[in-house]
This record gives sequence, structure tokens and C-alpha cells, in this order.
Amino acid sequence: MRRTLRQYIPSMFHRRLLLLGTVAAVVLFVLGFRALTLATGESQHNAERDLAASLQKTIPTDTIRGKITDRFDRPLAVDVPSYDVVVSYDLISGNWTRRQAWASLRKDLRRQDKYWSELSTQQQNDLYDKHYDRFSEYENNLWMILAGLGRKMPEEIQVRKDEVLRQVMILSGKHTVNRERRLEKLWDEEVSWLEAEERIREEVTKHWVLRDVPAKVQHEVRNFIRTAEQAEAKRIETDRDDEGYEQIADEEARFRAWRQVAVVRPKLREYPLESVEITIDRSTLPSPIRSDEPLTMEVSGLGLQVLGLMRDVYAEDQIDKPFADRKGKIVDLRGYRDNDRIGESGIEANLESRLRGARGITRKERGKVLEDLSISPIRGKDVRLTIDVYLQARIQGILSPGVGLLEVQPWHSFDSRYPLELGSPLQATVVVLDIETSEVLAAVSAPNYSLEQRQEDYASLRDDFLNLPLKFRPAGMAYECGSTIKPLLYAAAVTEGVIGIDEEFACDGPLDPKSPLKHRCWIFKRHMLSHSTLRGDQAIGHSCNIFFYNVGMRLGIDGLLKWLERFGMGSKLNSGVSEVRGDLPKLGEVFEKDAINMGIGQGPISWTPLQAAAAYAALARGGMYISPTFVASSDREKPQIKQDLNLDTYAVAMSLKGMEYVLDGSVGGGNKLKLDAKDRQSPIEPIFNIEGVDVIGKTGTAQAFKRSVELYDEAGNFKGFGDELRDGDHGWFITLVRPEGETDYKYVIAVVTDFGGSGKPASGPINNQVIHALKTEGYLP
Repeated sequence: MRRTLRQYIPSMFHRRLLLLGTVAAVVLFVLGFRALTLATGESQHNAERDLAASLQKTIPTDTIRGKITDRFDRPLAVDVPSYDVVVSYDLISGNWTRRQAWASLRKDLRRQDKYWSELSTQQQNDLYDKHYDRFSEYENNLWMILAGLGRKMPEEIQVRKDEVLRQVMILSGKHTVNRERRLEKLWDEEVSWLEAEERIREEVTKHWVLRDVPAKVQHEVRNFIRTAEQAEAKRIETDRDDEGYEQIADEEARFRAWRQVAVVRPKLREYPLESVEITIDRSTLPSPIRSDEPLTMEVSGLGLQVLGLMRDVYAEDQIDKPFADRKGKIVDLRGYRDNDRIGESGIEANLESRLRGARGITRKERGKVLEDLSISPIRGKDVRLTIDVYLQARIQGILSPGVGLLEVQPWHSFDSRYPLELGSPLQATVVVLDIETSEVLAAVSAPNYSLEQRQEDYASLRDDFLNLPLKFRPAGMAYECGSTIKPLLYAAAVTEGVIGIDEEFACDGPLDPKSPLKHRCWIFKRHMLSHSTLRGDQAIGHSCNIFFYNVGMRLGIDGLLKWLERFGMGSKLNSGVSEVRGDLPKLGEVFEKDAINMGIGQGPISWTPLQAAAAYAALARGGMYISPTFVASSDREKPQIKQDLNLDTYAVAMSLKGMEYVLDGSVGGGNKLKLDAKDRQSPIEPIFNIEGVDVIGKTGTAQAFKRSVELYDEAGNFKGFGDELRDGDHGWFITLVRPEGETDYKYVIAVVTDFGGSGKPASGPINNQVIHALKTEGYLP
């Protein structure tokens, strides 16, 4: 349309002249129609109807958001009674006072039968100042009353007003820039700032000035609002020719500003167990940091990354699910209004539709509730999680800086190209999964953040590209798999029939003796040794690369991609929290030569710790894959995925036997901790030191992409990477655990340490402490 108009009227001046003429015609039509209604008496009818409507009120009544509990119904997130005092942006910005002054000025001129243009400049200024000062006094009185009720200094109220103005100005500027770009693209011509500018939602809504006010303050503020409403109703009911009308109108004007104020229930979310005190038994730690004296500490931010947090609604939320349409007609009692809160992340976001209730409606006429026309609110549904908050707390304590497991210690072993100094901080992830149900008992990301840090110092958390405290590692970060993939691929290869159950491969160091520096076994690379000839279970126990290079080649790209997908790689698992898929290429994106590296968990594949734990749980079940969940089955919106992988029974048994060999000192070395990795004569002690429990497992040392500073432009768009922060290998240790003497394994524990080097010394001691935590919390005898 605009382009067509430009073709016929190329001059911008004439196009705008046409626009002004059109507007003038519309105005004349409206005035003519108004005169006609006055003549026919319809105006009187409309006035009576408007008066009746003004005496009726429809008041939305708030609902209560469902609570979130742990597996034992301990409250993790609950709504608490809380009310805020909110004020319109127009009043905060001063626009309301200016508009009221002009409106009052025009009425004054009409009463005196004068015209603005007839006044001198001085008379115009004096008249405007008179009316402006009047409403400015009313506004200032309101702010002083609010400051007094909130026990704030006027300066504190002003600080909050300035904060609102600054936020809205930034949002408005961004919106205008984006709209200017869109219009220029649409119209194919340059657009000015003025043409692109429009009011944003934040300019027509109310903003809080007093938070979490007590009942007495709520009552006082509501009294002022009620007085303003009653004064308005009285003015409407009073005929302009009545003797007392002017006095009534003046009284209404004095309280008019209070109609820009409201008391709202913002659904303040409280996290009762966000911070708890625990005691760590240090007598089972590696001997260099062992102590007979328990360590008592407070852990904070407990489960926040699982629960997620709340935020104010955006304009987009109200567009997608509005409470009322533009005319104010209620369209959805579950819809969003100004100053509502919505789940921003985690369970709060993913189960928003379940947790959020429906508002009610109270209809009043002349202050009396019309019960028959009112609707009661519906409370949101509760959500029970599968995590045990105290097991979560204990594991978080184990990973705290004061314990020492996430600091570089002498027993850590790094590639000589990527050494780290003693005492350097490390980052880690722990996932504990119940094998029978695939319920997540604990999922800890270290370091994490407390609620106070998130609210007070978000920028520091956001810009910490080394520790990534805002990342929920268990489901939100994908890691290269390393050797942890080997037991799964062995079972898949035997099931496919490409490897015999007793088939052996010879390990001579390199896969191809003609290329000794390519595709080597780890033992050859480190010590110039080989594993000789190995069967599948032995190859898992020794973590022989040569055996699994052959497994990768036998399965081929098609087989690898098919089975890795079956084990959950490259998929979102609908666990209840936000997830990443990990990396699993599609056919055509990789070639048969890539199958060699993929056979040992390297190459273009990666998975999250949650995906890894679920895959190992499927192996422990004999091939029944059940997707992991953070949400109890009764409260899930969709059921867990269950799929029988039809794994060969003997292949599963061999894979589990191989994991047993990993911790058997006569075969694998997964239970040996060399206290000084650089000293050949260093003492060695067991990693796992718990009695009455059977533990099998698999280690993994995965070549990782380096971690660097991330660079963003002013609009928040990713630009690239800056300085390198860390490089090297991620260290894995995944175990299956059961009470001694039982047949079935009960729990999967997946631990990965970011850039921790060799998986056994980096994540083994952490895994051992998680088993002790399971025993302390009653999961193991």
C-alpha cells in the first residue's frame, strides 16, 4: 500500500498533506455524527447506559500458583502472601500531571468563553502554571503519603521512579530501533526515528514502587483508591448545573491521582529450602584431604537450577495468552495481565500451564458483591519432583570449595600440554538416577549460584565463562563421551551380530602398525605398551582403544548412529527441565572413516550427563530404555518414553562384567588412586572405600573443545570467541551401585569433571563420596 502510494504521489510533502486531509475528514464526520445523536435523544440514552456501567465493577481475583515439592513432599517453591503497590508509568513520568493540567486549562477557558490564541504568551504561561501547580501538588501529596506508608524517605521513592524511567527508556529505544529496521525493510525506504517510535507496553502499565507491603499499608492505600473511585462516581451522578457540582468536581480532582495506583498480589515465590545446613563426613575422602573432624557448612542455591525462577511477563506473553482483549473484555481467566509473573526457566517454565491457576472474577454494583455473577479462582496444581533435596544438598556440599574435591590435587593427572596448577578450581556435574524408575534423585552442577547472587550480581554470573555458574550442566551441557561409550557399543555390536560374543582382537598399540602415531591405544600412547589379545569384557575392563576401533568399523556409520540414537543421544528426553540434545550427526554428515573415532567416544558426538546416566540405566535393565524424569509420574504432562532395545542378554552380561573388571585390580585400574600422579613411587589407595555395596563402573577421558571467553555485541548477538580460558580433557566416571548380595543394580551415578584430565582420579573420588551420601540418606544399607 505504502509503495503504491509512493508511485502515485512521489512527494513526501504531498503524502503527508493527504494524510492530514484524511484525518480532518474523519474528525468532521465524528462531530457530525455526535450532533445527530444529540438531536435524536440517543445521547441521553447512552449517558444513562454509561452511568449504569460506571457503577458496576468487574474485579479480577488472584489465584495461587501450585507449589513444587521434592519426592518426599518437602516444599521447594511456594507462593507466599505478598502485595505490592504499583503506580502507572504516566504518573511516574509526570505525563499524567501535564495532561491533567491541559485538560483543566481547556475547561477553564470554556467556562470563561475564551480562546487560547487570544491570550498573550505571559497569560498562557501563567494559566498553564496555575493548573499544573494544582495537579502537581496533588501528585506530590500522593508520593509523600506512599513514602510515609512504606516507611521510605522521599529520596528512596525517587530512586525507584528513576529506575523505572531508565528501564523504560532503554526498552523503548531498543523497540524503536528494531521497528525502524523492520519498516525500512518492509517499505524499502529510509524511516525516521519519529516514524518508527510508538508506545511500548511498559509505558501503559503500572510499575511497583513499594514491595511486599503489610496488611495495614494495603488497607490504607486501598482506602485512598476507594475514595477516588467514590468521588468519581459522585461527580458522574451529579448534574453539572447543580449548585454543589464545582465543589464535588474539585474533591474528585484532588483524589484523581489515586486512580493511577493499585495494590496487586505479584505471587512472590519463596524457596524454603534454598539454603540448608549440612555436615560432611571427611573420614572417607582421599587421604591428603581426609580428616576425622566433620565439616559443617551451609549450602545455598539448592535445586534452583532444577526449579528455575520466575520473571515479569513480557508483552509477547500477553499477546500469546491474554487475560483480556484490547477493549478490556475478559477472554481467558488463565491469561496474563500486567505485573503477572511467569516461569522463566526449569520446572517453573516447563510446567507453567500446570502450576498456573485461573483467576476468579468478583462483580460489584455500588460496592455490593453480585454473587451470582462472580467466579471463584482455581488454584494451580502442585508438582512433585523426583529429587531428594537433602541428597542434593549433601552432594552439593561434597562439591563445595571447602572439601577439596573440586580443586586440583596432586592425584589429578593431566595431559602435559594442558597442565593446571595445584589449587586451581574445577567444575563438575553429578547425576544420580534410580534404575528401576529412571527418576532423577539428584542433579548437581558445580559451581552453581544462590538466589541472592542471582538477584544482586547477575552480570558477574553471566560473564563467568570459565565456571559457567548459570549453566545447568546435568541437562544443559553436552560433553564428549570418551571411553564411557564402550560398554554400550559393545552390547550394540553383539546384538547387531557384527561382533561375536567371544570374539577377540589383538592390541599391538596402534591400529595400523604402518601409522604408529595414528589411532593408538591409550596404553601405547602413554607407556609404549599394548594389551595383547582381548575379549569384549576384558577390553571394557582395560578400556582398550584398539578393540573399540574395530567395534566402530564393524558397526559402521549407519549402525553407530542408529544405536547411539536408541541410547538417547541427540534427543531431548522430556525430563521436565530445559535440555540440550547433544551432538549426533545425520547420515551424510559423517563418513566411514569417522566410525573409527566414534567407536571410542571421540569425533562428532557428545551427550549430557543425564543422557549418559539414562543410557547406563538401560544397560543395567537389560536393554529396556526409560527416559529420565525430574517430575513424578503422577504430575508429568507426558509419560516417560519406554522402549525395549532388545539387547542380546549375553552381550549385556559381558558389558556389565567388563565394568566389574574396571574396578578389579587384577584387570582394570579404576579403583586405584595414585596420590601423586607425577611420582612413580607414590602410594596408592582404593578410590571406593564403602562396605556392604557392590560397585561397577566405567571411566572416560574425553578430548574436549577448549573453553573461551564469549563475545557479544550491544544487542546481545553472539560475535565469536575471545581469550582461551581452558583446554584439555573432561574426566568421566560412571558407576552402577547395589547393596551387596542383591541381583539388580539400584542406582546410576554419572560424574564428569570439566577439564579434569584423566577420569579416574578426577571423578572417581567424587563418585565415591556420592555413594557415601546415598548411604547416609538411607538409599543404601
